[in-house]
Amino acid sequence: MHDKVDVLIIGSGASGAAVAWSLADTKMRILCLEQGDWVKPTDYPSNGRDWEARLFSDFAINPNRRARPTDYPINDANSPIKVVNFNGVGGSTIMYTAHFPRLHPSDFKVRTLDGVADDWPIDYATLEPFFAENDRMMGVSGLSGDPAYPPKTPPMPPLPLGKSGARFGKAMNELGWHWWPSDTTVATTDYEGRARCINLGHCTPGCAQGAKSSADITYWPHAIRAGVELRTRSRVREITVGPNGLATGAIVTRLRIAPFIVTLGSMSILRGTAKGLANEQKIDVDPRGLDALLAPTAPVLAPPIEAEELTVRGERRGTRAALLSCAMPFSQLDGPSVSVPIGLREGLPVGLQVIGRPHAEGTVLRVAAAAEGTAGGEAIDRP
Repeated sequence: MHDKVDVLIIGSGASGAAVAWSLADTKMRILCLEQGDWVKPTDYPSNGRDWEARLFSDFAINPNRRARPTDYPINDANSPIKVVNFNGVGGSTIMYTAHFPRLHPSDFKVRTLDGVADDWPIDYATLEPFFAENDRMMGVSGLSGDPAYPPKTPPMPPLPLGKSGARFGKAMNELGWHWWPSDTTVATTDYEGRARCINLGHCTPGCAQGAKSSADITYWPHAIRAGVELRTRSRVREITVGPNGLATGAIVTRLRIAPFIVTLGSMSILRGTAKGLANEQKIDVDPRGLDALLAPTAPVLAPPIEAEELTVRGERRGTRAALLSCAMPFSQLDGPSVSVPIGLREGLPVGLQVIGRPHAEGTVLRVAAAAEGTAGGEAIDRP
C-alpha cells in the first residue's frame, strides 16, 4: 500500500502527539506511525498487588527485559544514562514519574554563562507561551512564585509535600539552599475529565486512574477528533530520501496482532475446530474497514483436565499458554472482545471470539448474539 500524506509523523510520544495536535486545524492529511499499541488502563500494574514484580517484567524500564512484541533490543552498556522508554501510544509519557519542570532561562545560554556547549538560537521568553500551552494540555500541578523562573501559574495546585518533603525543605532552609515544589503532571483536582490523584499506586508504570497525564489521554483524543490518523503497530524500518538528501517518506512493517485474523462476511461464521485451525492460512487485514474480526477462542478442543502440555500446530506448549494463545493478543488491544459458544465438536464446546473497533461494544454484542443464535449441533469446518 502506497499512501500519500501531507505530513508524516513517526512516533506518537510527547513530541509526535503535540505536533499532530498543533497541525490538525490545517486540514492537511496528517499520518502518525507508531510501532506500539494503545495501552488499556486495566493493564497497568497499579491495578494489582503484583505491581512491583511487573516492574521487572512487562513494565520494566528496559525493553530488553520488558520484551514486548512491540519492543526492540537496545545496548546502553556504554551510556551513563539508562533512558526509560516505552513503545506505545503516548510513548515514554506512559512510563515516567510525572516530574515536569520547564527549562530555566539560563539553560538557553550555557555557552555565555558556563562556557560549555552552545547557546540556543531562541530564549525562554520565545518559548514561554508554548510552555504555558503544554502545561494546560497536559495538566500541570505546581506552586506559583518560584524565583528561579519568570512568573508562571500552573493550572492546578501543587501536590502535598508529605512528611519526607517537609523534612527535606526544612534541611535546605537551614543550609540556605533554594528549593521549590516541583511542577508535576499529576492531577491534584479533577481536570479535563481526569479525576484527581488518589494514590492508586506508583506513578512510573502508567496510571490506571488517569491522574498522571500522558499523551495518549491528553493530546491524542483531540488530534484524532480533528482528523489526524494514527496507525499503531507500524514499525518504520527505513526513511526514504530524495536526490537532495531530504526525506521523502517511510517504509513500514505492520506488526501482526495475532497469528491469524479472519473477517466476518455477511452471516458466515468461522467454526474454530482443531482440524480447521491446523489448516488455517495467515491473512493480513486492515481492521479499520471492518465491523468486526472473528477468531477461535482456543486453538484446540478442550483437553483432559490433567493435561500439562498440548500440541498446537505441531508445537508442544504448556496447557494454559496454549489455551490462551488465541484470546490473549486481543485482550491487549483497545477494542472490545467477547467469546461465545457456537456448537460442539466431538461432544466438546467450540468458542468464537468477536473483536471490535474501539468503542464499538454495541456492534460486538450484536455480532456475538447473531453468531450464537445461528449455532447449534455439531460445529462444521469452513475454509
